Amino acid sequence: MATEDGKGGRLVADWIANIGEQPYHIVTHLNKYHHHQDIIVSCESTIFILTEQGEIRYQRRFDFTPSCLKAYHLPRESADVYNDEGNRTFKEDIKEQKLVSTPCFMMLVGSFNNFVMVYNDVRLVWTARTQLPPVFIDTATFHDTPGLIVTMSDSGFLQVSYLGTE
Repeated sequence: MATEDGKGGRLVADWIANIGEQPYHIVTHLNKYHHHQDIIVSCESTIFILTEQGEIRYQRRFDFTPSCLKAYHLPRESADVYNDEGNRTFKEDIKEQKLVSTPCFMMLVGSFNNFVMVYNDVRLVWTARTQLPPVFIDTATFHDTPGLIVTMSDSGFLQVSYLGTE
């Protein structure tokens, strides 16, 4: 944020993004491929990914309302990026320092319908049902078991799930 007079007066925004929906949840994520912070905004039926300059880099509409989300990278290089066999490869775009329009990371999305969806870049790869709607979601490692999904409901019910995959 800058000031109008440069001395500490009225604040003026560096950028403004109109996404057209009420945001419910905002997280930042350091994208290891772009080396920039992504701003992920969860709305009533859409998730937006904004650049550090406020430009919409990606958006995805859902047929449900997301209750929580977690963005993360897999440890293996490019394992969390979906490559369509017929198109240019992700590595070519990164080498040429092009801004790739897809998320380029894994995302866990909770719903008020008691589901957790696992997205590998733009592709839904797994759906799991929870006992209660999650309002918080994260990944964890307990007793040398990586890839555990930790969810918590609004009533405080904590659930640790293991899908047996990354």
